[in-house]
Parts: sequence; structure tokens; C-alpha cells
Amino acid sequence: MDIDKTIQFILETQAKHEAAIQQSDERYARFREQTEERFKTLVDTSLSLAHYLEALAQRVEETRASVEETRASVTELRESQVHSDARMDGLANITRDLVQTVDKLVKRNGKP
Repeated sequence: MDIDKTIQFILETQAKHEAAIQQSDERYARFREQTEERFKTLVDTSLSLAHYLEALAQRVEETRASVEETRASVTELRESQVHSDARMDGLANITRDLVQTVDKLVKRNGKP
């Protein structure tokens, strides 16, 4: 009878261990599925981020080029403004001289 009890104990213990192993296997399978899904999500997210970073880098480059063009235009406008100021000063001098000449002519002719 002791042998029967021992055999029964061994069989029960083995059954419990097999059940525990089965539960561990099931947990591991769920964990693996979740991990694979998370990894897939991580890869997809990384690829999306890489795509967005490439697009951002392109936009930054376009913005840099636009800023350079704007800077060149502002420099050109500044130079043009210097020339315009010089011409305006010249016109102002001519106008002043003309006004002075007209004033002198009017005074010579005796008209107020």
C-alpha cells in the first residue's frame, strides 16, 4: 500500500507539474505574442518617425534656401535704396537750386 500511495503521490505531483508547465507555456506564448506585437508597433513607429524626419529635413533645407534668397533680396534692396537715396538727394539739390534760381529771377524782375 505504501508503494501505491507513493505511486499515486508521484502521479499527482507529475500532473501538477505538467499543469504548471502548461500554464507557463501559455503565459509565455501570450507574452511572446504581446512582445512581437509591441516590436512590430515599435518598428512601424520608427519607420514613420524616420519618414517624418526625412520630410522635416527636406522642409528645413527648403526653408534655409528660402532664407538665403530672402537675405540676398534684402541685400539687393538695401543697395538699391542707397542708389535711390542718392538720386533723391540729387533731385532735392536740383529742386533747391531751381527754387533759388527762380527766387533770384523773380527778385531781379522786381516782382515779389
